[in-house]
Amino acid sequence: MRTQALLPLLLFVMSLNAQDASNSTYGNNLVTITPFSVYGSDDIDDVFLGLTYEHFTSDIMSLGGQVGIGLEDEGFQVGIGPKFYPSGHDKPISYGLSPTFLFTRAQTNDYFYDVCPACNSIGYSNENRVDQFGFMLVNSMNATLNEHIHFSLEGGLGINYVSEYEHDRNFEEGPSVTGMLRFNVGYRF
Repeated sequence: MRTQALLPLLLFVMSLNAQDASNSTYGNNLVTITPFSVYGSDDIDDVFLGLTYEHFTSDIMSLGGQVGIGLEDEGFQVGIGPKFYPSGHDKPISYGLSPTFLFTRAQTNDYFYDVCPACNSIGYSNENRVDQFGFMLVNSMNATLNEHIHFSLEGGLGINYVSEYEHDRNFEEGPSVTGMLRFNVGYRF
């Protein structure tokens, strides 16, 4: 029963990929530099520099990935997913919606306080490595100025299914909310 319900969806996705994207006005590949990306979750808040790549497989869909390097928490971020353009990507201004799987790793400083009734409170910090894996729904407004110059502003909201700490003891948290705001400048060919 479940396979019968998924069959129409699978045929629809296959038909999207079967459309010819070779007659694109702006080109079928996009490489962007992310000079500014803000990422936040319960455990990691960082500013990233990054690089993204998209390959347009049809008039309304592309496949792509992103890589980012954190500036504050020694973070590293990798994301992959399709991007859907409901009104098409081959326009000067377009809207995109991208369900993205995102992995983030960062070093954080946590501050702990031991409270002792017989003595003063003692505070100390501990540097931890945090690994997160989750899903983010990214909305983007894209502007292509000429055949090659591309700008976009992206904002995403999602959930981290896995947040794992590594310090004195291993500790895992449950799902947490995450968000992102990013500005891209790129070259389309």
